Amino acid sequence: MTTSLRYEPIPSSGALPDETRIISQAFSSPLEGAEHWIEFSGRELFRRVSDGDRVVGTILLTPMGIYFGGQSVPMMGIAGVAIDPAVRGHGVARWMLERALQETRDRGVPLAGLYSALHPLYRRVGFEHAGSHCGVSVPLHLLPSSSRRFEAFEEADMDAVKACYHAWASPNDGHLDRGPYCWNRVKNVRGQEMNGYVSRNDAGEVDAYIFCRQKSISDVEEKHVLNIKDFGASSREGLDGLMGFIRGFSSIADRANWTGGMTHPILTALGDRRYSVELKDHWMLRVVDVPGALVARGVRGPDAPAVHVLLEDEVLGDHAVPWVLAVEDGKLTARPGGEGRLRVHVRAVASLYAGFMSSSQLASLGLVEGEPADMAAMDRIFPVGNPTMVDMF
Repeated sequence: MTTSLRYEPIPSSGALPDETRIISQAFSSPLEGAEHWIEFSGRELFRRVSDGDRVVGTILLTPMGIYFGGQSVPMMGIAGVAIDPAVRGHGVARWMLERALQETRDRGVPLAGLYSALHPLYRRVGFEHAGSHCGVSVPLHLLPSSSRRFEAFEEADMDAVKACYHAWASPNDGHLDRGPYCWNRVKNVRGQEMNGYVSRNDAGEVDAYIFCRQKSISDVEEKHVLNIKDFGASSREGLDGLMGFIRGFSSIADRANWTGGMTHPILTALGDRRYSVELKDHWMLRVVDVPGALVARGVRGPDAPAVHVLLEDEVLGDHAVPWVLAVEDGKLTARPGGEGRLRVHVRAVASLYAGFMSSSQLASLGLVEGEPADMAAMDRIFPVGNPTMVDMF
């Protein structure tokens, strides 16, 4: 049925009964919740697929960045993928995703990222695991005390908070360089406003911030938890003050919960191991423009010799294209041509690029094929790290 489909933006005004119904059914939300999400996110972010006069699918495309090697790489966040149950199993979702990836490339964005509800679908269009999203829970009494002063966040502080976040997030591969969509979700979670606070250094600059809210988890025992949506610090003094501020909630709350990775500055600063880190999800990445993604990515390691790669990407028309990859003068380079000795599927490119899996690990999945020396050279260009994403989108 895909020959009769149209991919287009949703209308900028008027009622959206079909789009709202499809999203409501896909995500088990009330109709008014789906309608609110569309308007809160912004209609300009949504695309729909129509078959004649009938809407059969929706998708949200939100521009953002993602930090790798200390640099922000442009990425299109994909969410809200929803298909009318009446047309499931007829290739509509794949067709829609292929059009979204082509739009992403046409707009000059080299990466696409998402959280997957159906791995086989997204893998068929070139996505692969690229990092983790974990839940962290810390007993408040483990945190150090501090007398650092915090004050209520005001909208006038937003630019300073964003600068503090950049300093906090950019060293961490996989953290987002947030756009408006993600920042709005930091301050407002499913219609509930978060409480924001900032702290300033002697120069009056914001060097620590937090958005959080206490929640009762047991009416019987009057237990509470501090749910932290986001925090950050741009100095050691700011981080010490932030930990003390969080501890200050211990008069009512028992624990603080936030999202992060297996490694985290606060966890390293604790003098006790009685905290927990639980894997919640893996996020997926798709490289839609190889040279564009490589040029934008930062490099922390030494220069690396050239690797002759044969890239396989059937979806975006790059099937069996040879590239020569290298790290030269501290920068990733990619030039077309070469001998194509190392066969790399586009799914493997995503995991390699993020530093999530090595060439030899991906070879065991059939996504990389070549000589051990070439795989070792590839791993020098893309060393395995610990890519972590804090945000859900």
